[in-house]
Order: sequence, then C-alpha cells, then structure tokens
Amino acid sequence: MKVCKKCHLLKSLDEFGNNKNRFDGKSTYCKECERMRGVEYRKKNPEKAKESSKNWRKNNPENYKKTIEKYLEKNPGYVFRTKTQTIQTK
Repeated sequence: MKVCKKCHLLKSLDEFGNNKNRFDGKSTYCKECERMRGVEYRKKNPEKAKESSKNWRKNNPENYKKTIEKYLEKNPGYVFRTKTQTIQTK
C-alpha cells in the first residue's frame, strides 16, 4: 500500500505506475492522478503536446500502427484517415 502525493489516498501498489528511479520502483502519483496531470498539461500546452505526438508517431511507426489497429478493433465502423490512406472497420 502507498499514499499518492497528489490525492493523498492510500492505494494498492498496482494503482501506481512503474518508476525505476524510485526506491520502491513505483511513481509518487497514482495512475489516475498521472492521467489527470497529462490532461491538464495538454490543455495548457496544446502545441507542445501536438508536436510531441507527431514526433512519437514518426519515431515509432510500428507501435503507432498497433495502436491504430487496437483502436479500430474496439470501435467497429470507425473510419480512420491519414494523408496517405483511409482505413474503415467492418
């Protein structure tokens, strides 16, 4: 069990992300608080967030493709368009 530094709630260790730099191997914030921090950051810094996503897609084409495929499996009927292709799920 561990206390989140943001919400101050006692939570099980599986509710914290991994952080190899910490003595216990877990993040100081729970996964939910980390997610909310990311949402807030993207709202405050939309251009930086957009550029970061663009760079990740460029540098990780295989992971990006897997991400799209997983999304399309969960969202049948969705049409995904890029500059070079259109993918429609059944």
